[in-house]
Amino acid sequence: MKPIMEGWRRFLTEEQEAGEMLDLGTGADDEVAICDSAIGCDDFGSLAPEAESLQEQMSGQDSERNLVAAVNSVVNANGGQPVPMTIGSLGEQMVVGAKQMGGGKPEPKADINLVLADGGAIGLSMKKENFGFLENRMDEAKFRAKLVEVGLEEDARNILVNDMKEQLAKITAEQASVIQEEKDQFLSIVTAADPSYSFPSPLAKDGAAHQALAVSEAFGKNGLLKNSFKIKNIYLHLSDVLGESYRSFLTLVCAGAETNPARADAVLIADVPPGITDPADLQNILAKTQSIDEVVEYYITDPNVNIKFRLRPITKVRTTYSNSNRTHYKVGERMYDDPSLGVSWTVFAVR
Repeated sequence: MKPIMEGWRRFLTEEQEAGEMLDLGTGADDEVAICDSAIGCDDFGSLAPEAESLQEQMSGQDSERNLVAAVNSVVNANGGQPVPMTIGSLGEQMVVGAKQMGGGKPEPKADINLVLADGGAIGLSMKKENFGFLENRMDEAKFRAKLVEVGLEEDARNILVNDMKEQLAKITAEQASVIQEEKDQFLSIVTAADPSYSFPSPLAKDGAAHQALAVSEAFGKNGLLKNSFKIKNIYLHLSDVLGESYRSFLTLVCAGAETNPARADAVLIADVPPGITDPADLQNILAKTQSIDEVVEYYITDPNVNIKFRLRPITKVRTTYSNSNRTHYKVGERMYDDPSLGVSWTVFAVR
């Protein structure tokens, strides 16, 4: 009885192994990084496929709350009387308080209102010093969410998302021949080895199709499955995505749309820590305030603002031998995909 049971268990194990799905991760993919940025890619550092994202240390809203608390603390310490403060290039103003803006549709562009002794106010749009919006493998929803986090109005979000999709469509068209050739060669080899194969079902590990690919010229190397079709990862700057509209986009980011009921008068680029009570410390922060035009000019040349993107493709062919590719393809379908070619794209923001 024991030999029979051992034989039966061995039979079941062999059956399970024969039906196991192939999962090579991205190890079988052959990729190449291409810099298509008009201003070069020296500021990217390494063009490694899995460049790390930069994590923010302080949220923009934290910084806004800290500034409001600092202004009101200094005014209260002065007995509630106006405090003279030089608001950067806007000059000296008599400040009697501050409040954080928010709520309403559209969202007020001025994050902070500095309340003045003459009854007026200065609307400040606050920006983090690193313009912080960096994220890996974004679909459209995640991309838009990050744009909301950094304070972009709906008009600006739509411009950037739509222009990104136009770029992805252009890049897809440029690589259409190699994507189609990858698919054609794959199907030719796989269906010859396994006529019952239905694309893009996952390949069976060590099955006839897997073995045929591993010894083929197009998908094999030293008896192992290795995809020789080089689908390009494209590196671009924000200025490349937006083209001629880059300046107007930055103006929109800083000041808000013409229709915004609370457009910003100026921009303060600062990460404001909590607990500021010294008027001199507050003055040092407010002195960084700049006009909209000044900040736009600064942003145009600032590499930390000219966000760096890696546009990463996944083809349907690559989902057949990699579970991670299958997962990422689903994400790409929610950013940009071409179902006829069988390719989707996700967007990374990199160091």
